[in-house]
Amino acid sequence: IPPLPIQCDSLFKLDVDNDIWQDVGLEDETPEPPSWLANGSVWKGICLMLELERCEEEAQRLMRECCTLQEWCSCHAVHHRARHH
Repeated sequence: IPPLPIQCDSLFKLDVDNDIWQDVGLEDETPEPPSWLANGSVWKGICLMLELERCEEEAQRLMRECCTLQEWCSCHAVHHRARHH
C-alpha cells in the first residue's frame, strides 16, 4: 500500500487525525496496525494521559500563582502596617 500524497500547502496546518500520521504502507509486509491506531482503548488511554498531563501542568501554574499572591499579600500587609503605625 503506497503512502498517501502529502499536500504541501497545508503541511503546517495538520490536524491530529490527518492522513499523514497513518504509517500504514511504509513497510514491505503488511503488519498489524499500531495499537494507537487500531485499539480504541489505547487511543482513549492516550487521550486521558494527555489530559492528566495538562491538569498537572495547570496545578503547577496555580501553585506558583498562589505563592506569588501570598507573597504579595504578605508584603502589602507589612507595608500597610508600617504606614499606619
